[in-house]
Amino acid sequence: MLLVRQGFNVALLISGALMLGLLAITTHATWFEGSKTGIGVVLAAEGLLLMTDWRGARRLTLARLQRPRTAGSRRSVRRRLVRSASSLALQLLGLAWLAAGALTAGLGLQQLA
Repeated sequence: MLLVRQGFNVALLISGALMLGLLAITTHATWFEGSKTGIGVVLAAEGLLLMTDWRGARRLTLARLQRPRTAGSRRSVRRRLVRSASSLALQLLGLAWLAAGALTAGLGLQQLA
């Protein structure tokens, strides 16, 4: 379960780096292009996990992001709606991460070749 949270945090950091212009940097350093390819693969893998909900990845991520509830408490209708909307939002985030990761890896591979 710790791996799910750490993977989510790493994917958030990668997303921030991509938004700050990591793809716009052009250099002839092979290690940098290889790093961009690796970052794209990691981001695409995390996006695929969230998008397909493989082994309950969305459920585990939501459980880690939301505050813990008491053992005997029932879920209200509002909490169930928020949880289902959050699951859908994570699925869309997974799709965006999959696309961004594929683009990053493709551009990195193209510049390596």
